[in-house]
Amino acid sequence: HDAGRVQIQIITRPNVTQWSGNANVGLRTDALNSKNAFATEKTPEQYRRFNASVRGPIVSGRTSFRLNVGGNRSFDSGTIVAQLGDGTSFASQFRRPFDDTNVTVGLDHGLTDNQTLRFEYRQQEGSRQNQGVGDFNLADHSFSRTTSEQRLRTSLQGLLGGKVLNESRVQITVSNSESTSQSSAPTIRVIDAFTSGGAGQANQNTTKTLQFANDTDFTLGLHVMRAGVLLDVANFDEFDARNSNGTFTFRSLDAFNAGRPDTFTQRLG
Repeated sequence: HDAGRVQIQIITRPNVTQWSGNANVGLRTDALNSKNAFATEKTPEQYRRFNASVRGPIVSGRTSFRLNVGGNRSFDSGTIVAQLGDGTSFASQFRRPFDDTNVTVGLDHGLTDNQTLRFEYRQQEGSRQNQGVGDFNLADHSFSRTTSEQRLRTSLQGLLGGKVLNESRVQITVSNSESTSQSSAPTIRVIDAFTSGGAGQANQNTTKTLQFANDTDFTLGLHVMRAGVLLDVANFDEFDARNSNGTFTFRSLDAFNAGRPDTFTQRLG
């Protein structure tokens, strides 16, 4: 259903007869990193990635099972270099952890030599912490973001008359994302000096989709043709309260100490 785009599809029958699997891990540290010129010491960093999968027959040559688990547990770091209201300089470091996990479970069953029934469930989870901090932005200006997605898919695929390939599939997807500020205080922004208070992040959205598709592939002379239908039903639920506590912006530290903001913005409703 992506007209004009090149695709390569590899289609196999569930004729797995032996169990097999693999696993790999990756680790990257800050051992070879240089120090940030604005940092008092080298900022720490670590990236840890993992992946493992297993596949094998439930019924040899007829029904196969597969499982894949992967993700990472990592963090990087940033530097805060700001000038506070009393004129003193402030320098600090902070970590930004980020975690991701992906799990996929699949079942393939050969109804006949030419017809294959497939089931697949996939779940993804991710989180990001200490976002929005660094440079002039102080630690209390941080926010976190989480995402998740669950997908259930089933398909029936097979040859018709030995020359025509037909696939029907149904897919249900539920995805969610949310951003939350550490502090609910108004944002205080002093240009070229510091930003403190809440990050003004407060939103959540959930999307639920149901998809039905049918593809038929056939040859016509020297050409490979595809005809099909794609039906989508979706539900969207969104809550957005960004900057609901307001933002004060000051042109300088003198204006901040005098209590004279240049602008105040706030999102209501």
